[in-house]
Amino acid sequence: MSQVGRFREFLNRNIVAIVSIPTIVLLHWGWLKLQDVEVLIRPEEKRGLPIFEGAKLLETKIEEKLDSWKKAKEDAPK
Repeated sequence: MSQVGRFREFLNRNIVAIVSIPTIVLLHWGWLKLQDVEVLIRPEEKRGLPIFEGAKLLETKIEEKLDSWKKAKEDAPK
């Protein structure tokens, strides 16, 4: 198989990743750049990257659930 054929096969197999990953990176970069424009967003309204905020929210929910399980286990009759 020629180099061009192998390259086309690689593109066909990986087109979703080739398009998605740069798109996600550019969206996050754009978000950061918009956060730096003070005409659009006041300093007290600035937020972090959505992926980090989502991860923090998920971490909080998991910790709450674990704490409730620990409390239920401690309160359960032995």
